[in-house]
Amino acid sequence: METYISIVIPLFNEAPSICELHDRIQTVLNNSLLLEKKCEIIFVDDGSNDNSFEILKSLHKKNQNIKVLKLRKKFGKTAALAAGFLEAEGEIVITTDADLQNDPADIPNLIEKINQGYDVVSGWRKKRKDGFAKIILSRIYNAVTSFFSRIPIHDFNCGLKAYKKQVLKEIKIYGTLHRYIPVIAHWKGFHVGEISVAHNKRIHGKSKYGMNRIFEGFWDLATVIFFLRFNQKPLHLFGNIGVVFLFFGLIINSYIMSIWLRFHSIMGRHPLLILGVMLMILGVQLVSLGLLAEMIVNSSQDNKDVFSIKEKLEHK
Repeated sequence: METYISIVIPLFNEAPSICELHDRIQTVLNNSLLLEKKCEIIFVDDGSNDNSFEILKSLHKKNQNIKVLKLRKKFGKTAALAAGFLEAEGEIVITTDADLQNDPADIPNLIEKINQGYDVVSGWRKKRKDGFAKIILSRIYNAVTSFFSRIPIHDFNCGLKAYKKQVLKEIKIYGTLHRYIPVIAHWKGFHVGEISVAHNKRIHGKSKYGMNRIFEGFWDLATVIFFLRFNQKPLHLFGNIGVVFLFFGLIINSYIMSIWLRFHSIMGRHPLLILGVMLMILGVQLVSLGLLAEMIVNSSQDNKDVFSIKEKLEHK
């Protein structure tokens, strides 16, 4: 029987939470319709320096549906997810965080939504159990992201999501772009949905992410918008900007030339001449940059390039 569900869990120094998370997931799998399906759990240890990997090895020995990936160092959540996605065998891939703030009890609801015809389903932590400042900044970030991406999703950062495997086959992620998989999927024509999910207070340890992640997210959004809108036509971006500079440079230089043609000296008297020349040079450079980008647009980074696996424990 082929694997139906793959649950991918990236983690970094989450030793106190791993066993409880595993038990909660097993309870959900045993008490739902998923009991009739083949499921696998893929833990991706993103270079933890506590005893997380030892705990994972112990769980692997006891549970035949567990797979463990140990990355050589901390590559980041995006890389850990990319590694898990490549190993996943299921028709549906679920992602969840390892800090117990996501509730595995919501997994059947995500799968049900997928079965209704959606390709991606994102969790919405409608009642978040975080600090006030973090909640406000997150709402601003999500509102801006939703506006520019044109997707009516309330919570792009929620770690609890469900994907059809085909979506993940067609999407390449790197850096910190994991939160924008729904955006990329939507712009590729996949059907993206959202459901409300539970959110718990963090029990063990401290959050691995600071407020700077909110601001980094805006740069990631700019990256996503640029690559999705102009990846196949970079000349449309650089060329249009370059033409604007050329246009104003031409107007300024035409004005200066009209003065010169009336036999007036322009040397040292018209700083606009320098501006006009600079605008035209900049315009030519931007158009040239666009042409060069067109030439290399087909070269891209493969998902396998963003991580390195040190050890792998296959499920039995």
